[in-house]
Amino acid sequence: MRCNHFSGGQPQIIVITKETDDYRIVTDDPENWHLVANRPIAIEEPVTPKGTTFHIDVSKTAFVEVILKETQEKRLVYTAVSAVPSDPGCVQSALEMPWCFMSHSCEPNTHDRWSMDAPAKLKCAETEATRDIVEGEELTYDYALEQYSYATPFACKCGVDSCRRTVNGFKGLSPEMQKQLLLHASPYIQEKFRHDSIKKYIDQGLY
Repeated sequence: MRCNHFSGGQPQIIVITKETDDYRIVTDDPENWHLVANRPIAIEEPVTPKGTTFHIDVSKTAFVEVILKETQEKRLVYTAVSAVPSDPGCVQSALEMPWCFMSHSCEPNTHDRWSMDAPAKLKCAETEATRDIVEGEELTYDYALEQYSYATPFACKCGVDSCRRTVNGFKGLSPEMQKQLLLHASPYIQEKFRHDSIKKYIDQGLY
């Protein structure tokens, strides 16, 4: 869910709304667009009504240009960094709008709730509050719950007491942290984790 600038070539163009009753995209820092709550959100409440977010297939696109409808502000988004899996294959192939602009936190105030009827379908997941969120508070998410590993880890600056200092995906978490967060991770993360765990046992002659 992290969006970066990228240059070169012709991007796919995506037009989205800058502000709704539920959130707004803050663009004061051109390098760090982020989301802020436009209303109080209670714990376990969906951040937006069902069906109001959407996903862009970027499996064959290196980057897209996002344009905010009201202000015509533009941002190039590098899909290799910002895209997330949309099927059990765990390939980063979808951009979530507007969630790709949500900042990471090691103690996030949102996470995804996955449908039990369609547990491996990204479009069926809802983003909900992990605690009460006040109006004007930045909306955050733990990238490790949706990205298994980053080719290029980056420094975490979320500032919480439990900050892990580096964002490198679920694979880079300690075994204790993996155990704590696994049930909250996406089905794609869980599948990759099971695959790696079985391989590890086989390699050690334990399986």
